[in-house]
Amino acid sequence: MFRIAIVDDSKDITEIVRAHVKRQAANAGMDQEVMVRTYTKPRSLLEEMQGGMKFHIFILDVEMPEINGVELSDRIREIQSKGYIIFLTCHASFAPQGYEKGAYQYVLKPDMERRLPHVLDSVLAECKREMTEYYQITNQHRIERMRCSEIIYVKKDGKNCTLFTERSQHFDRKTLEQVRQVLSRVGFIAIDRGRIVNIEHIRKIEKNEVHMDNGEVLEISRSNIKKVKNMVTEYWRDNL
Repeated sequence: MFRIAIVDDSKDITEIVRAHVKRQAANAGMDQEVMVRTYTKPRSLLEEMQGGMKFHIFILDVEMPEINGVELSDRIREIQSKGYIIFLTCHASFAPQGYEKGAYQYVLKPDMERRLPHVLDSVLAECKREMTEYYQITNQHRIERMRCSEIIYVKKDGKNCTLFTERSQHFDRKTLEQVRQVLSRVGFIAIDRGRIVNIEHIRKIEKNEVHMDNGEVLEISRSNIKKVKNMVTEYWRDNL
């Protein structure tokens, strides 16, 4: 799930921007993967972030009375180092300062109807690329990402799950089914109700077990043996 924060002291502007985000997310086939939150007061966003809420994209008005967008971006970076920042401004002269602050883009409000959809298409494409190349781990106090290729397998851990790499384990506050929906796009398959494995890391299948390239041997449930063998055989045929 990608979280987008929109901050503008005008409620009307936040709703216009929200509509643009929803429309472009739908066009990109990401409407079910994007959550949008709007704020008319910067402090409300900061309070939620200090409480553990993380965002992937921030769309910030520059000219706000309480805390301007530039100051807000600094405060955001103190809490969360990663995330795309898009500034909305009425003044083209702001552009150099915006890029100095590490902005992804800036959009002039008088030209917002024309330009914002293109900027959103670009940043959503970046998010979509990261969604396939990287997996994002969500915990209470941080968002962390790792390359999908580094994940060997994922195991159900109560209501959540744990990701295993060659050298470490990572707890994720998602259900195994939520993780499976993301990673099944990049070659992960279920071997039983409690584990999904990365086909790239399977060294061999012997009887009802998969031998992973980190040396671990995992049992395949009886109901999944045929499906797993067929999928692995097909993958090896197409990729080796």
